Amino acid sequence: MLSVRLRGRAERLSYVYTMLIIVLPIMGVYAVPFLPLAISLGELLLIGMIPFIILAQVGKSVTVNFTNPFWEYLIYSLMATLIASCSLFFMFQGYDVTDMLFRVVRDMFYFLLILFFGKDFFDFSLGIKILLKVAKFASLFMLVQFLAYQIFRLSVWGILPGVQTTISGGVVSNEVIEHFMKSAIIDGYLRAYGFFSEPAAAAQYLSVALIAIFFLNKKHKIDFKWAILISLAILVTFSVNGYIALIFSWGMMFIKAKKSKRAKKICLIIGVLLVLSIPIVLSNEKINGVFVRLISLFKGESTQNSAAVRVLRGPVFFLNMPFVYQVFGSGFGNFESFKAIFAIDTVYEQATEYLNTNSYVAISSGLIGLLLYIRGIWSNTVGKPYFAKVMALLVFLLGFACSIYSSPIYVIYLLLIINCPKRGKQNDKHNHIARHM
Repeated sequence: MLSVRLRGRAERLSYVYTMLIIVLPIMGVYAVPFLPLAISLGELLLIGMIPFIILAQVGKSVTVNFTNPFWEYLIYSLMATLIASCSLFFMFQGYDVTDMLFRVVRDMFYFLLILFFGKDFFDFSLGIKILLKVAKFASLFMLVQFLAYQIFRLSVWGILPGVQTTISGGVVSNEVIEHFMKSAIIDGYLRAYGFFSEPAAAAQYLSVALIAIFFLNKKHKIDFKWAILISLAILVTFSVNGYIALIFSWGMMFIKAKKSKRAKKICLIIGVLLVLSIPIVLSNEKINGVFVRLISLFKGESTQNSAAVRVLRGPVFFLNMPFVYQVFGSGFGNFESFKAIFAIDTVYEQATEYLNTNSYVAISSGLIGLLLYIRGIWSNTVGKPYFAKVMALLVFLLGFACSIYSSPIYVIYLLLIINCPKRGKQNDKHNHIARHM
């Protein structure tokens, strides 16, 4: 009887844990105002689950799978951060460890969600099912949000009014909506953001659902109705990295389409429609702004373009670092202090933009850490379905375009890659938990 109760408790915890992880990018929008640290509502709920998860482990032998190659990257990154921080502390006056400590604690929390708790309590099949439902509803909502403004100039709120958010240091949601509307008036169109912190975050979330529709289908039967609808929702975010993910997802699906005549025909029709739509897009000065940003990036015409800053600032900064730090890293959370200590300046420093993920990993953990990072993620795709490999490639691709490292969407990406069952194996997370009770 006790065993049955423990099994049922573990299954309920797995369900709640999986659901909270999948909605974390949405729940992460809302701040917890009475806490001194910047903790979101989604993070607080997951922290609140930890005691129950620990209690569920009582009475069974708990083992941590340190054989996962991603642990090598994490252990090295922690060691590199501690060594680099100690060297900066003893060699230079004025070095502040606050940013480093805050970043390390936050990263440790997110990676515990992925590698420690996620190993036993994240249900892959359930996660995909919930994600698809959320993404489909969000896509419909975003299209309504976009059309409501275009036709009636109405603002359809996707964020709860009058609450404190985690956006831009904790502004109230009304200010966030006001910012979106001001941008819409200037641009002539509203960038749909759904229930997320920004349009780019919405696009990143929907991209996962699109890849799941393409590569987790049975007998190559793809639900193209929802694939097209989700793609349209990504389009109306007018996000550069959203467009990159969209082109990548459809491109990878087209490569795989050789196994399905129906998929080939649909891809051909969509390809023709896209070609025919090019003159319409180029004739609209407002809508083609995203493509102008991409073109100016490749031509190197602007150091103020946000896309150029995201992509190029990191590599240029890395090349200006002392060689020893290029190899071993400057430590996570040390970027601002490191930049000031070594007086590293680039043409992109005039714009206040963050580093993209791959650059941040390289600057913080060096070339050694970057190689371990790439190996750690890709090794988790071996023997798994095409979905895991496409997701890993998306992580690396978006890693050049934006900052997703140690974020809610990053947690989803890595959990789906790591927990994706190998070919020929059923995902029985609940049975796995029961066997270890």
